[in-house]
Amino acid sequence: MKNLFRATIILWCCCSTGAVSDLLGEQPQATERSSTALSYSHLPADSQTNPALAKRIVELEQQVSETQAQVLQMERQLDQLTRPSRPPSRPATEPTVRLAGSIVAGELPSHESTAESPDTMTAAIDRDIDESSSHAGGQAAPASLWDRLERDLDIFGQMRVRQETDFERITGPTRNRQRLRLRFGADYQTNPELKIGGRLTTGDRKSSLEPVDRGGAPVSYQDTGDVFDKFEINIDRLFATFTPECLPGTWLSVGKFKNPIQLNPIFDSPVGDLLWDEAAQPEGVAIGYSFPSCFGFDLVRVVLGESAVLELSNLDDTGLLFGQLWAEKQLGCSWRLSSGIAFYDWNNLNPDGNTTLSAENNSGNAVIVVGPDPLKDGIFASEFRILNPLVVLTYDDGDPCSGLELLQLVGEVFQNTGSFDNDRDFGYSVGAAYGPAIRSQDRGAWYAYYAWAEVQQESVFTPVAQDDFQQATNFRGHMFGLAWYLYKSTELRLSFLVDTPIEPIGVSEETEWRGRLDLTVGF
Repeated sequence: MKNLFRATIILWCCCSTGAVSDLLGEQPQATERSSTALSYSHLPADSQTNPALAKRIVELEQQVSETQAQVLQMERQLDQLTRPSRPPSRPATEPTVRLAGSIVAGELPSHESTAESPDTMTAAIDRDIDESSSHAGGQAAPASLWDRLERDLDIFGQMRVRQETDFERITGPTRNRQRLRLRFGADYQTNPELKIGGRLTTGDRKSSLEPVDRGGAPVSYQDTGDVFDKFEINIDRLFATFTPECLPGTWLSVGKFKNPIQLNPIFDSPVGDLLWDEAAQPEGVAIGYSFPSCFGFDLVRVVLGESAVLELSNLDDTGLLFGQLWAEKQLGCSWRLSSGIAFYDWNNLNPDGNTTLSAENNSGNAVIVVGPDPLKDGIFASEFRILNPLVVLTYDDGDPCSGLELLQLVGEVFQNTGSFDNDRDFGYSVGAAYGPAIRSQDRGAWYAYYAWAEVQQESVFTPVAQDDFQQATNFRGHMFGLAWYLYKSTELRLSFLVDTPIEPIGVSEETEWRGRLDLTVGF
């Protein structure tokens, strides 16, 4: 619009002045003229003795003046469209493009190069149109709806196709299944301080981590082979996050949101964290604050939250208090140390003997049977107050062509201080990941990983623990895999998970294997 308007004005003015030049012929040097009398001495000899020609020149000059007035009116209309409140950029009596002299003053314009050049006219028009994009006082003009969406709306999603095979199962024969998952979400920055967001996902909202084998938190995978039933779509995130400008580094989230605790990157990225499966989204409120530099660290972050777990109309509610202190420090040019400690304090798990959590969502924690049905009338034997120290050491030389592109070494401990049995309250894991895909999802990037874990029965709270190993707790095992990006954000991954019970399950101590082939496309 701006370029078209500028070109039209220049062409119009040049054509108008060109018409006058054609009539006047060559332009001799300007001579002094009286300011009160019309002089024809600078005109060709034929025109000096031809009153009709001189009259025609005057008419053409008047047309030029009218053209200039129309140009000025067009500029004002453009101003009103883009910035209605802006006052005129120059006095209304001053045309945008001027010829030397004034017909009103009794002079014909001199044909010396006194008219503004096309470059000068272009610059002037540019200034006027650029000014129209701002309000008076230097404020930006209101953005259109499309501009606001493009700037403030972040749409994201992921689709995964999985082939999964379980070998040597304790609970049954070898199992093959195909699993699908779709997630689609959006965050919108409503203003500089407030962001709202949500996410949709496949899966039955009441389904367990392993619908056939055990209870647990809801999952977002949809298994095929259910007589062609349609897939369900549910909301698993819906939140608002407030980041006050008066308190830089502070944020407050309410609703149903991603767990803000920093988790083990070896487990959290390819599978799910041992303590907290990534499919479980806490509901409640969380607040955090980041110190850019504190106590010798480059970054210190504090998170504290409270979540509603089970709300009962006639009984006390079940809740969760969680938090973390996290710090990061650069060690030399290539190494970075990140470490912290988190806590999860679950309270009132069986209010007045209610067994909703212990019977329907338990995946292996010990229970005490208080009724005739051992499957439905069990309450948790332990309380769960879990401490989780985590250390991550990362090497990145910044050169993707070097031999050592990126390496992560991770170790963590989880200790349940509320366990009924001190011989079942401890767990730990160590692992490593290597490859450029740790930091990049570009085509051709890859990484390999390995981790070892030992998880005692009461060291994790199984309603939200991982579902990737065939057992959620009471096992020791390996996890290893290789991921390759076929295209940007398109990953092919082959992984294996091997677990052996710490204490026999029934009479079995058999080692279980699970193999997975995943194709994941992110957008």
